[in-house]
Amino acid sequence: MTALPRIALAGAGLLALAASGPALARPAIAVQDDRLTWLPLERMPDRAKLIKASGVRWTRVDVFWRDVAPRRPRRPADPADPAYRWDRLDATLTAQRAKGVHALLTPYRSPRWANGGSGDPRTAPRASAYADFMVALGRRYSGRYLAGGHRLPKVTHFEVWNEPNIAFFLRPQWARRSGRMVPVSPQIYAGMLRAVTPRLRRARPDAVVIAGALAPTNTTNAPASVGVADFVKGVRRRGVRIMAASQHIYPGAPPGRSRALPSEWGLPRIRALWGGVPMYVTETGYTTAPTRFHLYHVSPGTQARYLPQLLRGLSHPWVRMIVWYNLQDHGLWPAGLRLADGGPKPAWRVFRREALRS
Repeated sequence: MTALPRIALAGAGLLALAASGPALARPAIAVQDDRLTWLPLERMPDRAKLIKASGVRWTRVDVFWRDVAPRRPRRPADPADPAYRWDRLDATLTAQRAKGVHALLTPYRSPRWANGGSGDPRTAPRASAYADFMVALGRRYSGRYLAGGHRLPKVTHFEVWNEPNIAFFLRPQWARRSGRMVPVSPQIYAGMLRAVTPRLRRARPDAVVIAGALAPTNTTNAPASVGVADFVKGVRRRGVRIMAASQHIYPGAPPGRSRALPSEWGLPRIRALWGGVPMYVTETGYTTAPTRFHLYHVSPGTQARYLPQLLRGLSHPWVRMIVWYNLQDHGLWPAGLRLADGGPKPAWRVFRREALRS
């Protein structure tokens, strides 16, 4: 926009684990800057300053796995393996922590060596390879790791892939089995969770592993998507225990009006499908122009007016974080708080006020 074995933990223990790391007593209002994946590294301090100026203490950061590991590491769980290229992520996280901003990391986009040789980074990777990478991330950003004589920042929150229920981010979604098409992405994703969570938790007992990051569709339609309800049920049928879950919500109506499942109204039901775990809304917002992904849009002034209403509608005692996507407009997603040329939209000041209160 961005399985695991049974773990013997009581429900109360899961809640405590999901709240580990820096305190999130109320839903933290966060923002994502998707330009961090391509801007020159020397721009990172300026972007961190802009993120901080929005009033947030948290930000969601995309991690493009294929860029960090373009060739196969010999020791993939070791962040010191020379195959890894950490420069961009190190610079991003270091600049943000210098401004007092914590990061939630969302690694996706598989390299060829991990997905059977496909040049399409949306191709599902080997679950064990993805788990290796998540462990390497956890170790590098433990708060104790030294690189170039400097201690790297600590990251506690790790989201497993981005929008794995749509083909735009994870393939295949469907496959032919016994002569008919059936959804397979829930099974693939369950395998990823099963591989990642116990290994990351062993390497980083303080890590919060967040499942889901689901695209805001409840349409199950071959070959493009599996709806939220069907996807979650498909994952949980495979015996996956979840620490925390996340959902992307882009309303197709004014705040509080939508009765779609991926909406403010539907968030409690989505949480129930995941088993009542803590929730993270890791993408939300209103676009101010139509796109091929989301036709519903509002004027910049209406975006500013709707923003606090949307945040209030998503704020529940069990919601840990709400991420506005994104910081700055671009052609594919004009829901930014700032225009493509960098100027503030009316929503900028409103968002800052809400973020400073969180």
